[in-house]
Amino acid sequence: MSRKNPADKMVFSGILLVMVLGMMIIMDSTPIDLSKNALSKTQEIREVLSLPGKMAWAGDDGFFNFDRGIIRKLDGGGRVIWEKGLEGDDLLWMGPGGFVVHRDNSLELWNEAGELNFKKDNFLEEPAVLSFEGDFLLIGGKIKGREYASVLNKKGVVLWLIPAEGRIISGRAAKTGSHAVLITMDDTLKSKMALVNAEGDVLWKKDWPVMILLAGITPDGVVAVAEDRAIKASFDGGTLRERRFEDAIFRADIGQDGYMLVAVRKKEAKLAFGQRPEIIMLDPECRVKWSYVLEKQPQSIKLHGEFAYVVCDDEVLVLSREGLLTSSIKAGNIKGVNVVDTYCLLINHDDASSVIAISGRR
Repeated sequence: MSRKNPADKMVFSGILLVMVLGMMIIMDSTPIDLSKNALSKTQEIREVLSLPGKMAWAGDDGFFNFDRGIIRKLDGGGRVIWEKGLEGDDLLWMGPGGFVVHRDNSLELWNEAGELNFKKDNFLEEPAVLSFEGDFLLIGGKIKGREYASVLNKKGVVLWLIPAEGRIISGRAAKTGSHAVLITMDDTLKSKMALVNAEGDVLWKKDWPVMILLAGITPDGVVAVAEDRAIKASFDGGTLRERRFEDAIFRADIGQDGYMLVAVRKKEAKLAFGQRPEIIMLDPECRVKWSYVLEKQPQSIKLHGEFAYVVCDDEVLVLSREGLLTSSIKAGNIKGVNVVDTYCLLINHDDASSVIAISGRR
């Protein structure tokens, strides 16, 4: 009987290690990433509530439901607390803080109790809610054909109203109302980013050669995601950090704390098994924290609290801040995801919505 030489075993192990590392390089991964995701577990889920129409979290233990011209406030068990009639195109937004309605050329904010906070007549044409965080509502719209942006508080006081240079793509106001960032696009499809203070003064504005997808406010500046880079800028307009990507960014989200989640399309030459998208998490300093390769192209991605949510067709993948896959939720024909809290998701489909509870996540 022959015995294998220990040296042969070492040579074989070395060759195997080189092959594994080579595959990791080809797939743009790392040993740490692979070991982390190998340790992840799929969590138990259950459907708590299912209703026709669209739903949104109301900011407490209840939900809004809008179906066939009726908006309702429901408790956690689905019991109707109150309901109001609306025309189909009147509802602009619903979520924590209440719901926003535009009808008969008037802008209305209703609170979670179904009470009218304010009504403003002849304010903006074709209004759209850009963000509603804390006590401040950032609105975009038109006056005599020109685009404007405005911040109002919950009482309906207009803090500022300023014209925008080009078409407003997105915007976000700080929860304190101290600043707001606006992204606009001109006729040549170039982006402009502007920072506005609480008095409506434009502190700075910058032109960008590429499309800015979205931006957010942090305690020490502004973070933004463009189609090829992540950006950190100071309140005086200086670029503090910039991270460029070889691959195109086609989805992005920015959390309240300035963390950024982006989806990129990987180039064929880098992959062994065809083109697959990749999710990348960056901190507010534009440093990559982790990446996760997907089998499908995501329809949407969202950052909320300690988790990242990735929607792919009929599935929601939930990843931790460390890049661990903690949940895989099969829901069928998903059109949008609203995060209620760590253990609860609200999923909108074509003509129905469901509340999903996630147990044992931690």
